[in-house]
Amino acid sequence: MRRAGIFEPSRESCELLQFTVGFVPLSSLDLLLLNCFQYYTKLKECEKEGNRYTPALYSRE
Repeated sequence: MRRAGIFEPSRESCELLQFTVGFVPLSSLDLLLLNCFQYYTKLKECEKEGNRYTPALYSRE
């Protein structure tokens, strides 16, 4: 998956959601929650298709 920002479906949006959940009203977390859900849905689809990154194949050892 390509690199995305914190306001797009990405790992960073999920991390930001975890950090801000206690500091802001729940009504303002809708976008981050949706982005996090979309990120994990796309990640699951990639893993299901076998597109998972395998470090052993790309290492120089």
